[in-house]
Amino acid sequence: LVHAVRELLHDDESNALAASVWCDVFPAMWATLAEADQLALVKPIMQLLAKDFHKAQPVAPAPTAGPHVVQTLLESLVRCEPMPKLPAPLYKFLSRHYACWSPAVACLETHAALAPAEPEWFDALADLQEQLGDMDA
Repeated sequence: LVHAVRELLHDDESNALAASVWCDVFPAMWATLAEADQLALVKPIMQLLAKDFHKAQPVAPAPTAGPHVVQTLLESLVRCEPMPKLPAPLYKFLSRHYACWSPAVACLETHAALAPAEPEWFDALADLQEQLGDMDA
């Protein structure tokens, strides 16, 4: 069974399935970690998301290619409780370069609600909403 699942997840045509599985499994695993372990993983997550090698994958892949890896990683972070706190400029960068506007806005909104005294969340959110043409904010 494990071999069959591994083959299915590594098939080029099953990237969307792999992304879906990751988005379900990672938040569940995150929830089992102690707070100290979650905090210890934030820096490696930031480093992974900021790597240049993500630029090698097309941002708008063919329908069979599935979502971009950065889109998948960010979508999985949105589902985490508590959500990892990455720097606001990183969310802006990821949304612009990897077309993951929706999860980036969701992360920024969550962090802004949790830390209303920190203006960087509101500034980043306003920048993204302006780029998207959302003038209701």
